[in-house]
Amino acid sequence: MLTAYKPTLEELWFREALLADAETMAYNAAWGGTIPFPRERWTAWYGAWVEAPASQRYYRYLYAPERRAFIGEIAYHYDAQEAMYLCDV
Repeated sequence: MLTAYKPTLEELWFREALLADAETMAYNAAWGGTIPFPRERWTAWYGAWVEAPASQRYYRYLYAPERRAFIGEIAYHYDAQEAMYLCDV
């Protein structure tokens, strides 16, 4: 069974790897493909997404205990311009 896992700042290596993987980011090819996520951006991003109140933003890894591995990410945030929550899996 998959679980939602709150990553530590140091575990953002997984998000960096996801964003750098061409196959994972193939959906984004029309807008440039992979996305750099260098370590110097981690602290600010972590504060805005992982430590933010859940009513504003939510970010977790999908964790597969049987594999003892992160396998994806889930997130949502409120978009005031669209007046709706946007979700990512």
